[in-house]
Amino acid sequence: MGSMKKTGLSLCLVVLAACGGAARADIIVTASDNATVQPGGPRSGSNGKAFFNIEGPANGSFASFGVVDFQLTADSSVSDVSTLTLALTEANAAFTHAGSLQFFLTEDTTTDIQPGTSPLKYDATLPPEGIGSQLDPKTVLGTGTFNTTGNTGSGTVDTYSFAVPLTEVAYVLSQIHSGGILRFIITPITDDVAATWAGATFNTQSSRPQLTIGTTAVPEPASLALLAVGGLGAACFARRRAARAA
Repeated sequence: MGSMKKTGLSLCLVVLAACGGAARADIIVTASDNATVQPGGPRSGSNGKAFFNIEGPANGSFASFGVVDFQLTADSSVSDVSTLTLALTEANAAFTHAGSLQFFLTEDTTTDIQPGTSPLKYDATLPPEGIGSQLDPKTVLGTGTFNTTGNTGSGTVDTYSFAVPLTEVAYVLSQIHSGGILRFIITPITDDVAATWAGATFNTQSSRPQLTIGTTAVPEPASLALLAVGGLGAACFARRRAARAA
């Protein structure tokens, strides 16, 4: 009987080891581009890419929503996605102000976000978000808070994590498998919010926007074989126990 228990335990350990081959393998990628979209269009000059601001309508001509792109490397080993986490490093100024924000994932990755050529504009007639139907189709991921006011706290990393909406799982997977772009939009909720972060060309690379995708890897063939053997062994073990009891 003791030997049979050990055999059952060994099979369980084999199965657990095989399952380890399909463990969560998060994807981490740094932003490839961004835009601070103001009433006159994306912010121009080098600061338009070095910084990434989202500001409410109380900020007048500086009111803005933000767009940030993450270029993925093709990876066919991912079978499921669970979370999308944005890590944004504060780069604050005197006008920085705390407030609430809304986060979107958009499937429109082709609309130009470059200064001077982009059709995007912060729409002051649609406060506080200012985006309207631009960059549709887009899906709300959730809301978050920017907590700093004034020229302090630069270097603080603000993390916003969201579950991948069920309606967007297939899309996110397709972008991962094909090496596409994941594009996010952040809009103001509070009229006087002025969230100020480092952008895609900020001079400290480690401070640039970062995306972490919570994923599950496809099991390797060898792991699947071990799972099958483990299942067969467990079944035989159960039959033996039943026969012994009888």
